[in-house]
Amino acid sequence: MKVCEKCGALNSDNRFFCVDCHEKLGDAVSEREQGDIEQGLDTVLENLYNNNDPLHVSWFDKVMGILSLVGAVASLVLLVVGLVTQRDFTVLWVAVFFFALTAVEALVPKFMWSLEQLRLSFHISNFEDTEPSMFYKTSRKICIVIGAGVGVAALLIAALDLRVF
Repeated sequence: MKVCEKCGALNSDNRFFCVDCHEKLGDAVSEREQGDIEQGLDTVLENLYNNNDPLHVSWFDKVMGILSLVGAVASLVLLVVGLVTQRDFTVLWVAVFFFALTAVEALVPKFMWSLEQLRLSFHISNFEDTEPSMFYKTSRKICIVIGAGVGVAALLIAALDLRVF
């Protein structure tokens, strides 16, 4: 592989002039440099693919999903503490439910979209070709925030009842 010094275009080894700017090409890059270039191109292509995927799990989704899983585990721990101390913590079941639902929505959006497509199958034909709308994607983010908020509120109510804080 040869890299044009003028425009930076990538050219094959058998070319003498740049395919983009027609500048005379120098020597081919080393195997290591070629590997670095190809790895960089793979990263760029992966990012382009992810930006086009409407159900790509973003960093926001990953953070909210992991925090929701931590909240679900904390709620389950408090449920066990409630069972040991013989207290009624039905509000913790609400926290576990909302944290689990938020984690699934955030970390596995394609599963939730398949459920939405199942709902759409009763209303429209050719539902397999549907793509999530901007409204769906925005609503999904709002639901993640609200679900995590309800889970945190329920967890705080239970923790205050236990006098953990």
